[in-house]
Amino acid sequence: MLERVQWLDYGPDNYAGVTFSNELLQRNVYMGWMNNWMYANQLPTAPGVEGGWRGQMTLPRALDLVFVDGRLKLRSSPVPELATLRNGDEAVEFALPITIAPTPDAEPFPLFGLVPFRNALLELQLTFNLGGLDASASFFLCFFNARAQEFCVVYERTGNRVHLDRGASGNVDFSGNFNHRSTADRQTNSDTLTLRLFVDVDRKSTR
Repeated sequence: MLERVQWLDYGPDNYAGVTFSNELLQRNVYMGWMNNWMYANQLPTAPGVEGGWRGQMTLPRALDLVFVDGRLKLRSSPVPELATLRNGDEAVEFALPITIAPTPDAEPFPLFGLVPFRNALLELQLTFNLGGLDASASFFLCFFNARAQEFCVVYERTGNRVHLDRGASGNVDFSGNFNHRSTADRQTNSDTLTLRLFVDVDRKSTR
């Protein structure tokens, strides 16, 4: 009898994932279909027009078992081969630490104002020190465009959860199932939170 059910992936768009047989390094490399049958046929796109397609595969991820806070967990990590996609001329590493203090008017911290280039394809690795945060604190990491459309990653100290919010990401009225906030429970109580994000023109993957 199952006493505890654990999710492989908390994202809404990861269907029918499979691993590869005879992988050269004997890894369990996993890929899924980045779509969801609750709205797959309603996604606003036009066949024959540039960008007129629905669905693609997730990034390949290596699966392995690790102990986290004394419990066995299935870890999903982007494969290191993804590093071959990086452009060495468009890489930024910030000197740490960077202090982001809350302000009375909630003025956003200009993270991307520190980046000397613009590219819709991004890989980010951000590490946050949560020590000393108020129990009710939260923060938002948002990607937006000139049309005021945005996609946000939200950390909520209460409940120790990460949310993905695409409710204002553009045309989201085609399905009520598309624009709801997705929630993932963190698998550790550590005060160090590391977010690794891959951002494409059309999709976002978070680990």
